[in-house]
Amino acid sequence: SHGTYYWRVRSVDAKGNMSAWTAPWSFTVGTVAPAVPALVAPANGAVITDHTPYLDWSKVTASSTVHYQLQVDNNADFSSPAVSKTWVSYSYYTVTTSLSHGTYYWRVRSVDASGNKSAWTTARSFRVA
Repeated sequence: SHGTYYWRVRSVDAKGNMSAWTAPWSFTVGTVAPAVPALVAPANGAVITDHTPYLDWSKVTASSTVHYQLQVDNNADFSSPAVSKTWVSYSYYTVTTSLSHGTYYWRVRSVDASGNKSAWTTARSFRVA
């Protein structure tokens, strides 16, 4: 869970004698979500002929490692994604399954090393012709 945690240690010998506790140490698990990426390409409403389109968005800079989640769906509510990736390492992705003709919606969000998720981008659409 997110927040600040404290820990300390002490030793115990074979006879059960215990040392004093060490001074407490702390670490914090981040609680601030990373920035929302910006969709770059294809442009909203674009008509493309590639059934395995290249999707591009802005890289999110953060103090920790960030990856991305991506959804592509022919429903604007993303109720049945044709593509649903939970771990995309880069700020782009080439769809590997051939999309049928029709209109698709896509969105992305960033996730940091602590599991904090940004909001989804505003969805864009493209049409495979």
